[in-house]
Amino acid sequence: MGLLNPAGIAWLVSVPALIWIYRRSRKKRRIEISSIIPWRVLKESVVRSSLFRADLLFWVQLAILLSLAAAACRPYRHGAAGPGRRRHFVMVMDRSASMQAIEGSRRRWDLALDRAAIVARRLGERDRATLIAAGVKPEVLASGETSAGRIEAILRGIGPADIPDAMAPALGMGMALLREGERRRRAPGGAKEETYLHVFTDRSPESLGLGGEGAGGAIRVERVGSPKGNAAITSLAVYTDLFSPRQTASAYVTVENLSAERYAGTLAARAGGKEISSRPVVLPPGGSFTTSVGETLPEGVVEIVLDPPDALPADNRAWAVMTGRRTERIVLFTRDTACAKAFKELAAAIPHLELAVLGPEKYASTDMARFHTAVFHRCEPGRPPAANLLLICPPPRSALVPVKGEWVTGLEFLNWDEGHPVGENLRGLNNVSPGGARVLSLPPWASPVVISATREGDIPLVLCGRLNGRKVVVMGYDAAAIDYRKPESLPALVLLLNTFKWLGTDERSQVKTGEAYETLLPEEGAADGEGVSCKVIDPRGREHAVSAAPGEPLVFGETEYAGRYLLAGGGVSRSFAANLLSRAESDLRGGDGTGDRAAVEEVASVSVPPPPPRDKGAIFLLAAAALMLADWFFYSAGRRATAPPVPQESEQG
Repeated sequence: MGLLNPAGIAWLVSVPALIWIYRRSRKKRRIEISSIIPWRVLKESVVRSSLFRADLLFWVQLAILLSLAAAACRPYRHGAAGPGRRRHFVMVMDRSASMQAIEGSRRRWDLALDRAAIVARRLGERDRATLIAAGVKPEVLASGETSAGRIEAILRGIGPADIPDAMAPALGMGMALLREGERRRRAPGGAKEETYLHVFTDRSPESLGLGGEGAGGAIRVERVGSPKGNAAITSLAVYTDLFSPRQTASAYVTVENLSAERYAGTLAARAGGKEISSRPVVLPPGGSFTTSVGETLPEGVVEIVLDPPDALPADNRAWAVMTGRRTERIVLFTRDTACAKAFKELAAAIPHLELAVLGPEKYASTDMARFHTAVFHRCEPGRPPAANLLLICPPPRSALVPVKGEWVTGLEFLNWDEGHPVGENLRGLNNVSPGGARVLSLPPWASPVVISATREGDIPLVLCGRLNGRKVVVMGYDAAAIDYRKPESLPALVLLLNTFKWLGTDERSQVKTGEAYETLLPEEGAADGEGVSCKVIDPRGREHAVSAAPGEPLVFGETEYAGRYLLAGGGVSRSFAANLLSRAESDLRGGDGTGDRAAVEEVASVSVPPPPPRDKGAIFLLAAAALMLADWFFYSAGRRATAPPVPQESEQG
């Protein structure tokens, strides 16, 4: 509701005028009384207060004046888009972790909810709304909803998650609805419905790819938040060193100061409700710090906490699942005695590693459940083993990785991915010659880590990836043919050791929030022909039923919240952790709702308008007219009742 003409309130001055006129226009009647004693006894104020007694005509005339004043103010309420027109509001809610940032005493999410509620309350009689939440997967929470109350109730039932930005899929869905609505509206005989897209986020229109959209007046970015400094845990790595005698893995943490001011705090590690380590952290503006979390960490879940809390508490915590030292058991399938000898010498130098050497013909009868990693030299299994896999010089007709040619000589290690664990610390590798290699094609499940070049172009020498839940490394060159005793071969030895270290972690103990956790379950826990069924308990205590087909990995994708997850059932009970670890999400120094004014105004200027007002002034004019008729009726009736009788002429007259 509102007033189109607030100046019409001035009409209310007629009310005191009516009272004055009414009091002045009262006829004075002469009444003969027997005594004036009562007037002498009563106070003058009492006598005067009785002089004005409102009758029915007064109240009718007062109602006429009030109706005319209301009509002059032109009250209105929002209605539909016009005769025969409807509107469709598509609302996209950003649920990323940065929406938890504190603005004063409230979260950015709460501010976005306030704005979304305003849009919902604009729903007219023929309007509808679609509500989309941007999470790990875009989720349609309401479709074609016509009740503003139900939209608000749905909004109150959701909240932000601990995930990096995931707006692109949700925005794509919203834009598809927008374009479909426009197509249907423009079609001959199409629906008279206009579609508008509202985006509730702390990001700028340009960062969303909406800076040039909305030419049809259909898009509005409802931006919340202001620039803030923030300190965050941006990296957590659990590292198992095959060469270390330590009984547990190590955890390394990176803290960044994403602000223009000096940061001073404390980094602590806790396990079982007790603090096991603590160290001060002092960082200059924009600085970072990487450190090991404690010298000896217990097995189980360790929580790393950065104090004090700041603008975004979600990135001040991380969790690591620490496992005890295990002996890595590797089986090598080869017919090459030189290869067998080289791997035996290598295994003898590595603590906590056991090596078995078998001929390829014995693979079918080998219990692969005993081994963590299987190595195939110039051969490959008929079916992938239930273990991590290293293929060295796969045969030309390989079923696991396409091989283009027989053999290429004169190759060099040209480049490598230092961000992958297999490609770490390979300085000087380009000075080592692999001799020759198979020309490998890139399968869809792998990515190149080490490459070389031929006249026809770059070729991968080392491929890494996951196949059916297992880690797989493919080496196109013969790693067993290099003489690792020579000093110049040291980088190639590091490459081989990196490979074994990466393959040596059988299970993923942590993922980033929003990523799927993938693991293989023991086949003995599967029902006959039905695969494995179990449950996952998330950090909020909710249970999720999950299952895997026989021989297939179990995949759990609902990792929206940071913390410890427990996988139980199917003969297993293991924990894994999900952590935010997103520098982009933790950096709150971007523009606020007014800082990127050009982009905001570009979108806002073509934003969806409020519903057209429906003027209710005519209703009050009709009411005034009806009251005037009533006034005339009562006035006429009163005159007839008080008129003196008309003398009648006598018959004698």
